[in-house]
Amino acid sequence: MATIHHHHPVKVGFWYSIVISIISLVLTVIFYVSNVYAALWTGYFVNLVLFLGVLFAIWHYNRQHHDHVTQRELFSVGLRITLVVTVVLTVFSLIFHFIIQANPPSGSLMNEGGSPQGVDMPRNFWVFLISNVFFSNGIVGLLAALMGSMYFKRNQKTAGED
Repeated sequence: MATIHHHHPVKVGFWYSIVISIISLVLTVIFYVSNVYAALWTGYFVNLVLFLGVLFAIWHYNRQHHDHVTQRELFSVGLRITLVVTVVLTVFSLIFHFIIQANPPSGSLMNEGGSPQGVDMPRNFWVFLISNVFFSNGIVGLLAALMGSMYFKRNQKTAGED
């Protein structure tokens, strides 16, 4: 009599959420230390990390379950990752903003001519938080979840439906 070994898959969504969040936070700190935190293009790097991370997570989840998952399950994994990463980035952004506001950098947001470099983050923080952290990350993560679930589950037949 053959024994059946049940392989318990690793919680892909949880680990990808942690990794994406850490990479995004490290990028944010690097951008701040290098005085380019206020430049608009830095947010695109964080969006790219989220987008690619969600796609890789969906691919990994699908492979881990041997292609026996539905498109809805794949989308759900991507959506959960997006929500967790967005919450982590929001909390970090709030804490980071209050730390910066308490200890403002001396002239790091000014270029040689004395005019603001990029976006004046202390004054426009709430606009940045809503537009970049909530809206931009949410839309990018949602698109990645949709695209990943549709691409990696093109054939909707699972093993039980054959």
